[in-house]
Amino acid sequence: MKYIIGLLLILLTTTTHGQELEVRGFGRLKTQPDLGVLHIELTTIQKEFGTTVSVLGTDYDKIVKHLEKEGFKKEDIKTSNYGVRENRFYRRQMSYDCGFVGNQGLTIEFQNTKENLAKITDSFAKSPVKVKFSFSFTISDSKRDDLRNELIKRAIEDAKQKAKLIAETSGRQLGKIKKIKYGTTSSNLGYESTYERAMIIEVPDEEEIREQVGFNVKEISFKDYVIIIYELK
Repeated sequence: MKYIIGLLLILLTTTTHGQELEVRGFGRLKTQPDLGVLHIELTTIQKEFGTTVSVLGTDYDKIVKHLEKEGFKKEDIKTSNYGVRENRFYRRQMSYDCGFVGNQGLTIEFQNTKENLAKITDSFAKSPVKVKFSFSFTISDSKRDDLRNELIKRAIEDAKQKAKLIAETSGRQLGKIKKIKYGTTSSNLGYESTYERAMIIEVPDEEEIREQVGFNVKEISFKDYVIIIYELK
């Protein structure tokens, strides 16, 4: 028992008389996403499997041509999901076969501007096929790099201010930086969300569409941190 108590006293003494100050600095900011993502959902219900696949393919060709007329490139129109399943419904504990349901999801990225949002939304009033569409928003790779750099700068400045305040308040002098830690955990960069879903619209008449485009896209929050170890005098 005496040996254990002695060991604890040694560790406590070493920690208490340490000449280091470890400070965690945070960088935080909010920004408007610069990229919009258009999500399109094609759906068809047919009696036969082959007919379902065929109609889905025809609808895909029609919507792609429509989007090309609106200025999109075919190679930028990506399929996000595709599937055909049995269409069954239940009544009085009995299962009834009602053909097949086909679904295909498409995504296209575009520059997030109110003009582009209005143009895209308006274009679906003239869509050659009935679709559901929605918008989500994200950050481009180039803007993401700029944000990361700014977050690191803010985090370092925040750590400096905290360290200076702690040293002055405790009657010590802040010495040189002994170590900087960054990216030591998998969650060092706190992207709260990559996509922010703004709205989902089933295509109504053209006048109603125009009234629904007047929305403000939610800002995306970012945070990052660094750990700086200072020498204390």
